Amino acid sequence: MAITVGTGDLYSDVRAVARRKLSAASAAFVNTMVAQAEDHRALWQSANDKQSKLLARLQEVEVRHEHIQRQIDHGYTRVETLVDGNQISAVVKLPANAPEVLAIRKELAEAQAEWEKQTAVANERGSVVRSHEQLLQSLGKYLDQVETKLEDAPEAKPPKKADVSLPAIEAKRAEIGVLKAALDANMAAPVATGQRKKEAAELVARLASDGIPRLDMAAGTLPFEFPLLTINHTAVGAVPGGREVVTTNGRVHVPNAIAVLCWLFPESMLAAIQKEIDLAGDDAAAVDDETRAKRDTEIMAQILEAEREEEMLIRAALSAGLTIQRRPGADVRAVLAIDGPHPAKL
Repeated sequence: MAITVGTGDLYSDVRAVARRKLSAASAAFVNTMVAQAEDHRALWQSANDKQSKLLARLQEVEVRHEHIQRQIDHGYTRVETLVDGNQISAVVKLPANAPEVLAIRKELAEAQAEWEKQTAVANERGSVVRSHEQLLQSLGKYLDQVETKLEDAPEAKPPKKADVSLPAIEAKRAEIGVLKAALDANMAAPVATGQRKKEAAELVARLASDGIPRLDMAAGTLPFEFPLLTINHTAVGAVPGGREVVTTNGRVHVPNAIAVLCWLFPESMLAAIQKEIDLAGDDAAAVDDETRAKRDTEIMAQILEAEREEEMLIRAALSAGLTIQRRPGADVRAVLAIDGPHPAKL
């Protein structure tokens, strides 16, 4: 199922997949989330419509202002009829402090201010809609990818009334940010030089094996055939005398020079690579695969727990009448209070 932000199908698709993959209570919660998103989209559309009307008014006032400004800068032709019926004309410049000048300038300033104010409202409501729809997209994608129906997580303990506040939610989000930074740091921690050297030895051995030339002792054949690499390439050109761009894709086969070098000089190649590993290594900060995986599991569990607590604070805040938006990147399992695989593992 394709779930796309900004389409009319997003809401119905999310409702449908929630009914299939969630308990009745959780599906009802999703339905409430979708209804809230629909309400915000309706408000956004109303704000956009009003913004368009104010823009049309502003443009109309600008046209009248430009007309009067020309009368100030270049003048206008004034015609007067004399007593004898004859007419005389003269080019007269409109004074900058004429009542009609002051009036149009005031009207223009008011129209500009109203349009700018409404534009800010429309932009703010649009941001809210995008936040809702991005979360719904993540939610729908997650539910669509899991293969089985998901169970509700054990009911979490609701926060104390005194703890329900916007600052408390922001503090919890800051805590989540710190945990995610720790997860990133663990994932980015260097590998021990010993492990890298072992991997380098395996690589050189494999390439050395690949680099062995194939021999053919039969008469009338090429005696040696070195290993080849297949390289995909794209060529871009233009038709002579025209603007048309021509793109062609193809493949070329070239000798695998690295493999041949590893076959000829395996010890030298490995020694050179290991020297670079020693220069780049940081064994004091290195983490082995087992430790890294263990830390990942621990930190991800802490993040999920913190996000579940954040969601409980958000629900309590909304029930208390506070205005707060869920993070578009929040873990779906925390938002829906369900158990399931980590989204990154789907």
